[in-house]
Amino acid sequence: MVSNVYCPFCGVILLPDPYWDGPETPQSSARPWYARVRGIYSTNPAVDHIKITGVGVVRGRKTLHAPLDSNRVYGDVAFDALDEWRLCEQSDSQWCFGFHESCWKMLILRLNHGRVGSLSQTDTAIPEMVFYQLYCTPCLEASIFHFGHDYAGAAETHKVFGRIQPVDLNSHLYADPCAISVMNYPTDSSSASEELGSSRGRNLSHGNSTVGSLAEVGERRYRAFRNLSTELLLEIFSYIPFEQHLTLRLVCHDLAVLADMSMLSRSYWRSRFLLGQEADFVFPCLSESQNWFRLFFATRASLKAATPPLVNRKRIRDLLEPIASLVDLDSIFRRGPGGVDYCPSPMRGNNFTLVDIEGFQAGPRLAKVVGYFSGQLAYIDEDCPLQEGCRVLYRKAQPFMVPQEEHEKRIGISTVKIGARRFISGINILPSDEGNCVGRLIGYRNPAAETCIDVPTNLFIKVFRVAFCAEGLVGIQLQYDNSASSRWIGVSNGPGIAQGTLQIPTRADQYHLLADIDRFKIVSLGLAEWIDDHQSSLHRTRSDVKEPFHTPSQLWVPHAPMHEGLLVSLLLPSEPPRAFEPLSNIDFGGPGGRCLMSLVRLDFHMTSYPHPLIGIGYHYADGKSVFFGSTGGCAISIPINGPSGERISAISIVEDNRDFYQSEGLGGLQVSTNYERSIILAPLSYRLEASVTPIPSLPPGRFITGLVAHQKTYGTHFIRIGIQSQFCDEPSTIPHILDRECHLVPDNEIRYDEKFSHFINGSNSGNYQSYASLKGIRKIQASAGISGWSRPHNGISGLKLEYYNHPSPAIVGQWMNELEDGFDISPDEEIQSVTVWIAPLGYSSESPGLAVGHVAAIRFKTTCARSVTFRSPDSHTFPTGMIRNEYQRCFDEDLTAISWIFNEASDRVRAVNSPHRNWRPRLLVPEVSPPFDQVQKLYFETRNDDTCPERVVTIEAYFRGRAIIGLLFVYRSGAMASTGDLDTNSRQAVHIAQDDNIVGMSATVAGSELVEIDFEVEHSASPKCQRLSLAFEPPYTPETAVDYGWRDVWCKDRAAVECTTQQGGSDKVYAAPRNSRLMGIYIGCQRFSSVGAIYEPDISH
Repeated sequence: MVSNVYCPFCGVILLPDPYWDGPETPQSSARPWYARVRGIYSTNPAVDHIKITGVGVVRGRKTLHAPLDSNRVYGDVAFDALDEWRLCEQSDSQWCFGFHESCWKMLILRLNHGRVGSLSQTDTAIPEMVFYQLYCTPCLEASIFHFGHDYAGAAETHKVFGRIQPVDLNSHLYADPCAISVMNYPTDSSSASEELGSSRGRNLSHGNSTVGSLAEVGERRYRAFRNLSTELLLEIFSYIPFEQHLTLRLVCHDLAVLADMSMLSRSYWRSRFLLGQEADFVFPCLSESQNWFRLFFATRASLKAATPPLVNRKRIRDLLEPIASLVDLDSIFRRGPGGVDYCPSPMRGNNFTLVDIEGFQAGPRLAKVVGYFSGQLAYIDEDCPLQEGCRVLYRKAQPFMVPQEEHEKRIGISTVKIGARRFISGINILPSDEGNCVGRLIGYRNPAAETCIDVPTNLFIKVFRVAFCAEGLVGIQLQYDNSASSRWIGVSNGPGIAQGTLQIPTRADQYHLLADIDRFKIVSLGLAEWIDDHQSSLHRTRSDVKEPFHTPSQLWVPHAPMHEGLLVSLLLPSEPPRAFEPLSNIDFGGPGGRCLMSLVRLDFHMTSYPHPLIGIGYHYADGKSVFFGSTGGCAISIPINGPSGERISAISIVEDNRDFYQSEGLGGLQVSTNYERSIILAPLSYRLEASVTPIPSLPPGRFITGLVAHQKTYGTHFIRIGIQSQFCDEPSTIPHILDRECHLVPDNEIRYDEKFSHFINGSNSGNYQSYASLKGIRKIQASAGISGWSRPHNGISGLKLEYYNHPSPAIVGQWMNELEDGFDISPDEEIQSVTVWIAPLGYSSESPGLAVGHVAAIRFKTTCARSVTFRSPDSHTFPTGMIRNEYQRCFDEDLTAISWIFNEASDRVRAVNSPHRNWRPRLLVPEVSPPFDQVQKLYFETRNDDTCPERVVTIEAYFRGRAIIGLLFVYRSGAMASTGDLDTNSRQAVHIAQDDNIVGMSATVAGSELVEIDFEVEHSASPKCQRLSLAFEPPYTPETAVDYGWRDVWCKDRAAVECTTQQGGSDKVYAAPRNSRLMGIYIGCQRFSSVGAIYEPDISH
């Protein structure tokens, strides 16, 4: 698939030619600035032959059509005469990096600003330095350059593949940064007057002003500056930004007088436009005469008014600064990196790699690589853009003699800023007295950004700690033989940064630093020791620098495991080693496993196929939490009863084993504990088909104290997992467990939830299931969402259930922010009903009209007539249109479990009804199938504890408007059964005599609402039947109700069916099944207007 391409300077799309398919030719139509594109290309990267194209247009998303002459534009020549370049990816003909013409103009303005005469760089220096910055920076998917920032908001418009985001002409991002002129600014002083709040009579026009009399100020100088002249103070003020200048006036009376606007000379206002000052992005000609005062305040007023071109100009100027600053350092990098050349040797040892190091009179010498770290090296052709990681252009080595006791050493570390990040560009090893010895430089020395580390006398450097990201070396720290350390130079941690340790050989032999380098920075660092001298005379055969030649040492995030006796398993699934493969050290056990006794929860953040695991977190009883990766996706939690002795006993990897959709890596995890629990963390779509591979089992006496995980370089996906294990200080205890099945998830419930996921978009590969028993519950707690996670703070994200017969709780949904109040349940109390309110957020992409959303509240009622409603404290009222789902037990069924399915966007919750062992079979008319077969049953005849039948005597309907929203059955003994919402004052009732039987019924739906229920009652003393109706405004017919839907009728027998008239085309008439009798009514759990009849076979037949 062809990717979209974005400007490396401003991050806005290189818009394909808007007139490509139009009748007008390129010569006859002006293009918007974001469609006017230049290219920079190399005819031979090895010899720095870099050129700039003329202004062209993009066609087919990836092809630049532009003149070869950089001084011409697409309209100057016939379209067929324009040259073609492939943008940001290799081509059979030629390729280039593309950027907007306006951005290029801005860069030239920045490089030329404030300089007298022409640019200090040569005509070739600017293209070369710009080209190699792009050449050595990854362009992800040949679309977006990875400079470590979000392009000041433009990243929100990025879409690598598919249709680009529409251009928003109201957004400053699409305003031409060059569509301004300093001559267009207002010339009055109103903006300055408003901003300064100046009094009437103060002279704000400085066109011809001079510095006022200073004599009277000199007597009142603030004493902190009494030794400085007034002229010097005013010169100091010229370096202070205007915002700070305003604050300075508030310090004291003396400074208020001295810093008054009338005291500031014209040079102060001109200085606001110098490089590094707040208005430098205007780039006026500093040698011309200007009313600098008015120009400055006009610029501030325009920014305050958010004038789109000026706002975008300032944004782009800030983004260009690192690129321009690097161009200014051309003289440093043009000389090439310091050090002697080295190359891979064709001779290899059994367990080590040999390299040839040049620079010796007797010829190259062989050395053994003893440690090596790198970024994600891309072994690609020189004539090819970089799409990820970093590239090697030079391989350099430098002797690094172990210092003798009488010598001090100083190590200079140079850095360079590329985009938003700073990298190590060079390492210079020299004695403290630099005059006695020439330093040993490897890489590039940047004196303006060099930090020196003085190695204390009599100490040896024992360890080089290094920090790498995918693009190269970002930090260095020295550790000495007394365990003291220098400070970090550069960056030591952060997103995408991993650490490693280079151990320095202990004997006082000579060894070398090895560095692979691109045009600006070090991309790998290693150590090599000499081997036997007689091998140094071996003939060296140079190898291609693009080929990998040694296995890197291990990098870790945030640092390497250091506990004594710790073992790290192999990572699964197995993959070939990579140059940059940092491992996350997810250490939840601590030294000796002492933290396991306070571990209470593990979180796994999951998304969709093919690499669903994107984040891992762990939590302790004291509230401390640690996260790795992303907190996006679905947060699936595993509670761990660490204080009582529960420990993780095994971890297995899950792979999608479906024939048609093979997994390419880690598809999920299975986590088991010593409390005989096992939880599978994998998408619902392949829970049953997945293959489970255990990570190698632990040696006796060891416990899992952590994980080891490998993330993809660009992105947060974990693709391999291993375990850490230790001998623990305290053995775990396993209590007596009475109910071993309360944490089991039956396969049939997984199959059912695959169908139930219809309510959250069933084809979504990021659907997950959580399941827990409702039997033997001791306590229920709820969790609200967290802003920035997958669930908002004003909803319920999950539940935690604690049990009497198992020491470990269960979590359904996503556990995020625990609510304070829980609900305790006594041992003889059971769950009577579960009601769930869903806040709709949109509609299903698979089933038109089906609303999907998040859980807003959950209510539990118990058999002891107690209830609790969990809702976020931030949610005060239910929004309109709330979806209400209810599940309840009845005399022949119990609520035995709860299942919560979810993805990143929506939830659905259901309770599981299990029939009693001696239950009689029931017939539902019409029959319902999953996922619509979940119903609530209200019986016309029920049984008490003595199994004596008890008939209903009153049926009440509860209304909201015309809609029936609840039903209540009252039995002869006063017992009641209900369904739906009874919280309304509008209701109707019908009464059934003691000896009467309900033999038929009907239900009418208008729109999506149940509006009428009729019952056909047969009197014992009369053959006639009576019709009892519950309706707010009867009758409902196609003639009286515009939105009439249908009317379903359940008749006593087939003869009654023939006598029943269907009023609409959607009406249905049902006859009672043969040899059965009407026992009750069912209401759909998901939709209250889904009504049916319950029949029981007549055992007398």
